[in-house]
Amino acid sequence: MPLPASARSSQLPHAVTVDLDPGCFRFSVWRNVSITLWTAQATVEAAHRVLRTSRQLNGQFPEGRSQVMIVASGTPAPEGEASELLAEIYDPTSSRIVCIAGVLEGSGFWASAIRSRLTSMRLAGGSAMALRVQETIDEVVTWLPKEHAQRTGVQVSAAELKAVLLEVRALGTRDE
Repeated sequence: MPLPASARSSQLPHAVTVDLDPGCFRFSVWRNVSITLWTAQATVEAAHRVLRTSRQLNGQFPEGRSQVMIVASGTPAPEGEASELLAEIYDPTSSRIVCIAGVLEGSGFWASAIRSRLTSMRLAGGSAMALRVQETIDEVVTWLPKEHAQRTGVQVSAAELKAVLLEVRALGTRDE
């Protein structure tokens, strides 16, 4: 599915939802930043959809893109096969993702398990991508804009990025 031309505009203050599985995930794009919000465990079907969308974006952003993944508190780690599929998104031989910012809305054993999965993905990606796992959107916007600009050549302001991330989070995974 081609991304609407307006999603590439630097004037666009809103993310464009490119895939939605109500109650499970929302996949949105703003400029060359993709945002995935998970509110339920990633199933194999959901992982296939996210992988397909991510691959389509690779061609649309040859300069690279950043991926912000927001995981709602208590969301279980992906199913085994789903986890393997999602790891393919970050394969440096086929991915244009150069920065990953994870927002884990919670703490404790649950967050440790999710953090471990993200670290495994990062290790698979080698030095081709930067990864930071945070607890809040505020923490992401203090790190990502500078790293994103260095790796893609595209400037994004912290204020705009914060507004877009808060918008996606507020939409949740409900049907529009």
